[in-house]
Amino acid sequence: MERFLARGKTKDWIALEMGFHRSTIYREFGRGKVVKSTTTNVTPLGAYSAYKADCDWKSKTYHRRDCLFRGYKIKGWVEDQIRIKLSMGWSPEQISERFSLEKNLSISHEAIYKFISSCQKKGETLHHYLRHFGRRKRRFKRRSRYWELQHQRRKSIEARPKEANQRTEAGHFERDLMLGLRGTGAVLTIVDRKTRYTLLSKVETTHAEVVNSATAAACVHSRAKIRTMTNDNGHEFGEFWKLEANMKAPVYFTHPLCPWERGTVENTIGLLRQYLPKRTDLRTIDEETLQACQDALNSRPRKSLGYLTPDEARTGKRRKLIT
Repeated sequence: MERFLARGKTKDWIALEMGFHRSTIYREFGRGKVVKSTTTNVTPLGAYSAYKADCDWKSKTYHRRDCLFRGYKIKGWVEDQIRIKLSMGWSPEQISERFSLEKNLSISHEAIYKFISSCQKKGETLHHYLRHFGRRKRRFKRRSRYWELQHQRRKSIEARPKEANQRTEAGHFERDLMLGLRGTGAVLTIVDRKTRYTLLSKVETTHAEVVNSATAAACVHSRAKIRTMTNDNGHEFGEFWKLEANMKAPVYFTHPLCPWERGTVENTIGLLRQYLPKRTDLRTIDEETLQACQDALNSRPRKSLGYLTPDEARTGKRRKLIT
């Protein structure tokens, strides 16, 4: 860089010639620019000095000469200190911050966690010193721009018609997923707010396309008149405009963290748990079993319906249940 700049070359030309991004060259120029004259440096003020840049780098990294860390590759006295402090009950974050405070050494707590994980794979028990025994919280990914645009297009439950809110008309449904054992799929639960008539459908994944297809198929198979559909804000209910076009009915979304706004389907899932308890392997549940659960829910008297069944409330015909 110093030779090229002495020849009058631009920083953009140097970046292209050396194979670096132009921002890298500009940052390096700022780090190596001479701001005051010394006896050891004859470079003019304001010019780039490779000697000054090299001296600055060595002075900043002098205390690191006995250690090496990159990710989980931690060695030397840094490794010794980490092992000692972990045995004293320190957390990786506390160790990281004290390194920065006392030694001006930048090593993130993520790197320390990776080091502990590498030791665990070798059979060491260093992770036993962690307060949560190495079980770390799941980090939620940021919403992508695609999901942000979806959120803007959603219809709030506040715009839902009063017939749905007051349960004066059949055809206003709520839906949700009842999860089984992790990785075995889910049961799509669709419930009429007025009659409590329930539709169940098994889905292999929680992808929006699969859930929407199962919703449309269940509604067509039952010949139910769909006027509105209400669900929460989960990713499994994305791409709702496709479902609206298929059902020719609007889809409304509840407020975040407000499960009581779809209390009908929540209560129905609680009833369904009587037949399919939590941690049930849904791969062992066939369509006949699921249909039997649906028939049991729809032929079960409900206090909210005056002890009529959802089938009776839907069709208006009384059945003889006690013989």
